[in-house]
Amino acid sequence: MVATIPFSEQSYKDDFPETQDEFYELMAAASDVVAVTQTPAEALRREPSLRDNGYEAQGYYMLRHSNMIIALWDGIHLELRGGTSHVVRLKLNGHESPDNPFSVHDCGSVFHIPVQRSEPSNSHAPMAPRHLFPAAHPNGEKDLEELKIAIGRFNQSAHLTVQPDDIAQSLRYLSPSDEDGTAAHQHWLDRASGLDLTVINAFAATDTMASCLDKKRIRFTRVLYGAGMILALALWIGLDRIAQGWMVGLYLCALGLIVALYKRLKQRDLAIDRLDYRLLAEALRVQIYWRMLDGMKSEHEAPDDQPEAEFLHAMVLDGLLSQQALEMGWLREVLRLCGMDRNPTRLSRADRALHLHHWISDQSGYFARTERRYDRQHSILRGMTLAAAVCGILAAACVVWIDQHDLPESLRHYASIAAASLPAAALLLESYKDRMAIEEQAKNMARMKGVFHRSRDRLKGMSTSHMPPLGLIRALGQEALAESANWLILRRSKPTVLPT
Repeated sequence: MVATIPFSEQSYKDDFPETQDEFYELMAAASDVVAVTQTPAEALRREPSLRDNGYEAQGYYMLRHSNMIIALWDGIHLELRGGTSHVVRLKLNGHESPDNPFSVHDCGSVFHIPVQRSEPSNSHAPMAPRHLFPAAHPNGEKDLEELKIAIGRFNQSAHLTVQPDDIAQSLRYLSPSDEDGTAAHQHWLDRASGLDLTVINAFAATDTMASCLDKKRIRFTRVLYGAGMILALALWIGLDRIAQGWMVGLYLCALGLIVALYKRLKQRDLAIDRLDYRLLAEALRVQIYWRMLDGMKSEHEAPDDQPEAEFLHAMVLDGLLSQQALEMGWLREVLRLCGMDRNPTRLSRADRALHLHHWISDQSGYFARTERRYDRQHSILRGMTLAAAVCGILAAACVVWIDQHDLPESLRHYASIAAASLPAAALLLESYKDRMAIEEQAKNMARMKGVFHRSRDRLKGMSTSHMPPLGLIRALGQEALAESANWLILRRSKPTVLPT
């Protein structure tokens, strides 16, 4: 549980010294305490408008980082900035992003628990608690139920799939290793705040689940299309009237395997979950490195020629994902946990620079390797498809040649089977290549490789303790988010279907 307060704890201590014991007792019950502003108590007393600013900032913070607002409220709408009625209206009606007025309004549901004020004359009659949904979401109740199901399935999958060793392995990808072989990420984890650790561990768990589901999906898809080839072969053998009992059994087994695998993929949403988890992992990865920009310069650190980022609070919710709200669905709700810590990172400037250099170098190598893998797969599948098609044509020519030269009937049977099944195999291979979007993904990887290669070249000769240009890190994050969102849309446009 995260407790949010509009002003610093010291402000409450200065303003209400007689109740500070109760205040600290309440704060101790929370796992983390977030002060949205750091306005001193003296300034609050001198300038009352600053107090309204703090309450309003707290309201926006809660809107940004909550899936649903639970409002203990009397139902009376007042024009008080940052008040309960103000926050409820913004949650139901949405509010524009200060960075992009064209972004999708951030709406959500409110669970209203009616309470009465101390002045009964100003209060509405008591009502039963109820859900309130945005007018822009006519299917709000259904959307909320789907959100709960998706997050519940995610949590259950994490509980059943992710092991501590898997978490550690994924975390190692985020940090460089020093000469002794000990991971630098351990120092990072030791210094990270509780809210930062939540994001880091969420990335590790999601990355593990996405990798696991990716392997399962590829295996299932290959078996599905392999069974389709066996099915086509058995069918043509049967049509050629030389089928034996075992061939009929082979046909039925292949057909049953295809139907069973297809139903398993659909019932468990294996393909959909894999896409969602991979996008979520990549978005969290970007958020983790963007968080490295939220630092304050220390007088004990050697300055460089780059300006220090102070409270940049770059969040993936403010990036491209806000433009893809309809495609992101429940993923945007999960990403609300990003950027909750308003304090600078506890890592030194040199450590943060080291991690950012590692990110650029690591992603440059990743996209290069992935592009080569997709190119190799595309070449192999194209060669197999061409070979099957050519062999099918040759087999058909053999059938004609056999008929003209009165050769044994058994040769004609086998040639006709090859003439029918090889083109079918070629079509299945082409369908598999298209369904896996191998060529499109190779092009996408090539583009991203170029982006990170150029960034890596810009940093050549720069010490890894020297902070990379902040604009470069922001731009790379935006490119990575765009690539992930485009990848999700591309893969969703090619769902798993029965091989045809």
